[in-house]
Amino acid sequence: MQSNTTTPEECLELAKAELNVARKILAKEISSYPTPIAVCDCQFNYLLGQRQKIASALAVLDAETTELIQKGH
Repeated sequence: MQSNTTTPEECLELAKAELNVARKILAKEISSYPTPIAVCDCQFNYLLGQRQKIASALAVLDAETTELIQKGH
């Protein structure tokens, strides 16, 4: 009987793929944002914050992937 268990590596790769899709969608939204953009534009600042959160999450997942590889998983 085959197990349908997903490995930690597969989970990390799936999470990274989903975050990369979100990053691309967000980049398109930011690049098409109407100008001029005021410094106090809450929606634009929110998008920039989301971009930073995605970048941070990807960095964490990359570190986790590196750690798993080093442990030989």
